[in-house]
Amino acid sequence: MTALPPGRYEAGVLAVGHVAEPRRQSVTLGAQETTTLAFRLRAQGQLGGYVVQAQARPAGSHPALNAAPEVRSVSLRGAGVQRVLQAEAADPGAASALRRLLDGRDHAWGPVFSFVDLPEGEYELEIVARGHATHRSRHAVVPGFAAPLAPITLQPLR
Repeated sequence: MTALPPGRYEAGVLAVGHVAEPRRQSVTLGAQETTTLAFRLRAQGQLGGYVVQAQARPAGSHPALNAAPEVRSVSLRGAGVQRVLQAEAADPGAASALRRLLDGRDHAWGPVFSFVDLPEGEYELEIVARGHATHRSRHAVVPGFAAPLAPITLQPLR
């Protein structure tokens, strides 16, 4: 493992089904310093996943993200919540994606989406993608538990 060079950094914690408080902490690392950070985890409801295109693949293999249809919007409704995300076409990059997650913001880019800070309840997920049938599915959200969804396969329009 390589040590981080001395400098100023931001630290955060990502934990499935939880949010860290505070969300981020600034820390300055020196050559011989010891730094202690303290985060408290609070349960929160989350729902996230990714979309793939229907295609033949070997049994037991996982679909590739680069085989994804062009997602136009991802909507979530239920438990008094109604949110719509417009998918960004370009990958925002790992640093930008991590900042969004640490800030507790919903996001969607390409085939990947994530809804955070959801109250417990039943939700309907709707995904609209160019040239594909609209996907609708129901999901239970429980704060503190956020099992990843299986890849969502969209069917091409005929």
